[in-house]
Formats: sequence, structure tokens, C-alpha cells
Amino acid sequence: MGKKILLVDDNDKARSINSSVLQQAGFEITEAENGVECIKAMQNLLPDLIILDLVMPIMDGYKVLQMIKTRQVTRDIPVIVLSGRGQPEEVEKALKLGASDFLVKMRTNPKALLEKVQAILEKPKSAMEVHKYRLAIKEKIYDAVKLATDFEFPVEYRCSRCGNPLLLELLPDYTHKEHWFTGHFVCSHCD
Repeated sequence: MGKKILLVDDNDKARSINSSVLQQAGFEITEAENGVECIKAMQNLLPDLIILDLVMPIMDGYKVLQMIKTRQVTRDIPVIVLSGRGQPEEVEKALKLGASDFLVKMRTNPKALLEKVQAILEKPKSAMEVHKYRLAIKEKIYDAVKLATDFEFPVEYRCSRCGNPLLLELLPDYTHKEHWFTGHFVCSHCD
């Protein structure tokens, strides 16, 4: 059985052609036609590599890439962005989010894609760390109490398992032009 590739593209024809070439080379291909299908497929399949389009309905490739690279279980999976777009700012954004490479569809034939896939899979796996920031929350200052009440957190912002302080972990969200972050609480000891 060959290495597993998750091919994510809303264009049926492009997906079919690329899938066929990769299967002939011995890879096991799973297809998804949008970002939500990609996330669902990853729950059952831990692929060796993901080929990801950026412009898709329901959930775009940038958001999918961010989710892949910020989850512990998937962050080391190499992602090749294969997009119809290729403006420098789009390439930069994808690479900042953790893409291993960026290919433009109109300039990349299936053979070139196969060569890129093989080259990336031959490299030793190394995590591309997406920067994240952990911040302490001061109890009872500004909206800390309101936040705790609204979302049913302990007002003292302590872990329910071990009692250590909770931290607000912020992950950069490069899908916006301004500085945006996705945040969640983590235990300073358990996580």
C-alpha cells in the first residue's frame, strides 16, 4: 500500500486528473471537494500529504490550512497548495500558515505535481511551527468575569482537572488583512 494523499479541490476535472496520475504512481488517494469535507476526511484518515486548493466553497483553503497546522495531530503533515491564484501575497500567506509549497494550477501539469509530491515525501518529516501566543488572564479585571459567566468558565480561570491557571492561546489568522487571532483556553500544566 502506497502513501496516503488527501486531494482537496472543488474542480472535479482537475481533481480526477491529478488523482489518476498519483494513483498510477502508487499513492492511495482520498478526495474532498471542499474544506469541510477535508476536515471530515482527516478525522478518519491521517494522510502522509495533503494537496489543497485555496478557493473553494463552504470553507476556503486558508482556513483549512490554519486548522491543519495548529492541531497537534496534523501539524506535521506536509501541505502543497495547488491554486488557480498565485499572487505574491497569496503565496506568502499560505507559506506563513505552514504550507510546504505553493503551485499555480495553470503552470503545473500533473507530472510536475507528482514530482513535487515525491520530493516532499522523500524529505524527513519536520514540524513547521506555527507561532502561537499564550497569555495569562487577570481575574476580575475588565471583562474577565463577564467572559467567564457568558461561557461558563470558572471565574478564577483555573483548570477543572488540575487547578492550575488557564491561559488564553492565540493563533494568528492570516485570512484577514488586519491582525486577527483565533483563541482558546489551555491549561498551563495539562497542555
